[in-house]
Amino acid sequence: MFPFYYNSETKESKFYKEYDFQVEYVYSSIEIIGKTFSKASYDAGENVSLEIALYNSGDAEDVVLSTVIREGN
Repeated sequence: MFPFYYNSETKESKFYKEYDFQVEYVYSSIEIIGKTFSKASYDAGENVSLEIALYNSGDAEDVVLSTVIREGN
């Protein structure tokens, strides 16, 4: 998180002195215990094939799993 914003097209800049954060979370007995990709790397726009192993130490429950794929370093 950087306190400085700059738009190179409009030359607008802002320096923020205060931040407001909102964190949403839920406690769950479900954890991700493994993941396997079909390839070591993917090209931009290419479909990603991923297997995820979950472990539930509690009662049965409905689960929604969301993922975000980002460019690596």
